[in-house]
Amino acid sequence: MEAIMMLLIIVGLIALVGAAINHGGQNYPTWTGIIVSALLGMLVFYLILCFFGIMGEKRTNR
Repeated sequence: MEAIMMLLIIVGLIALVGAAINHGGQNYPTWTGIIVSALLGMLVFYLILCFFGIMGEKRTNR
């Protein structure tokens, strides 16, 4: 069971690093996303995903 969890963590980290390389810092958080994630207690996770370019709105000034 511990080996499966470690494998999932490693695969997840590889996916996040891949997203950062491809889309790093291209999105910014929205107020709706901030409020919903804060209510769910996942604000830091949401902000990290916005930095990696997985969630949030696309930046238009680039």
